[in-house]
Amino acid sequence: LCLALGKRVGCRYIWLSATVDPSFYARYLGSDDVLEVYSFDPKKAAKVEVVDKQPVDFLDERFLQRVQKGRRGVGVFLPTRAGVEQAAQHVGARWPRINAAYYHGGELAFANMKSYLLAAGYDQLTERADFARQDQNSKWGAHDHVLFDRMLRHLPQQRQPFFVTAFTLSSHEPFEVPMPVRFPGTSEADRFRNSVFYTDHVLGRFLREASRQPWWPNTLVVLVADHGHPLPGDSPNHAPEKFHVPLLLTGGALNPALRGRQVPTIGSQTDVPATLLHQLRLSDSAFVWSRDLLAPAPPAWPGGAAFYCFTDGFGVVTPTDTVTFDNLARRPIDHPTRVSAPLLRFGQAYEQLSFEDFLRR
Repeated sequence: LCLALGKRVGCRYIWLSATVDPSFYARYLGSDDVLEVYSFDPKKAAKVEVVDKQPVDFLDERFLQRVQKGRRGVGVFLPTRAGVEQAAQHVGARWPRINAAYYHGGELAFANMKSYLLAAGYDQLTERADFARQDQNSKWGAHDHVLFDRMLRHLPQQRQPFFVTAFTLSSHEPFEVPMPVRFPGTSEADRFRNSVFYTDHVLGRFLREASRQPWWPNTLVVLVADHGHPLPGDSPNHAPEKFHVPLLLTGGALNPALRGRQVPTIGSQTDVPATLLHQLRLSDSAFVWSRDLLAPAPPAWPGGAAFYCFTDGFGVVTPTDTVTFDNLARRPIDHPTRVSAPLLRFGQAYEQLSFEDFLRR
């Protein structure tokens, strides 16, 4: 196909293959259009074998999983339109496209989120500019109840299966929310408590309404924070309690036998993909930094760990120990004389390797 298109537009070719005889292309394109060079080695000539199979038989589950794992596209050339449609229907039926949408009441240009989301495959983005001006009633954009109401209107039209993410904003500074005060006081900690109460209230209202929708029985809801906060206890910037966030699984697709179950396993947001994929019996090989939080803790030391980082430092939490480290001072922050040397090295290695992995992507 590439040669046919090239011939139509009058391309010239310099053929450097060591395994394919350039005379084939000279005959096809016309000898005047091929600049032959003699890198071709008859001893290395490729052996062409014909496999007598229908096109869709090549697109089996093993092959498609390998393609998906490699995150690469594959060109399939078929002689008829009917063959193309058959292959497309075959792949679409076995590997349905997941429709991904992201909702945020603020501006997605903040912290380069929009580029990150597009690179991750989200094809529908809703942000501050998509809300009516009268609904942009927060310093950051639209408050959380406006965001959730919009989602309730949109989700019935969302083609299934879907993967929808909502990113709230009302529990951020300056902690001004559109509801009566529930925690009297004017301190920043009081305003913080009120903002969290408001978000919790409108989230609960959203979940109650969502549970009445036709799509609810097949939907799993994952609730997780992107980070913690020093308030209300004025935790230091490096302290583990500042980074302690909840992870809740709910929704109509949740096994009723698991409702109310508490899992004390230590983990982080990076462990969410493996946890979910394992429940669906799907491979998590694309998420090398993730582990299943519902599986037994790893038997090898440190028995499961959560890594977190902050400006010029990092922390590691395990079932038995914690370490925090200042990269500028090059020393542990808390209890420097009692820090586990292996755990410190684990944290340093994790920081280095994960950042190298990020730079390669």
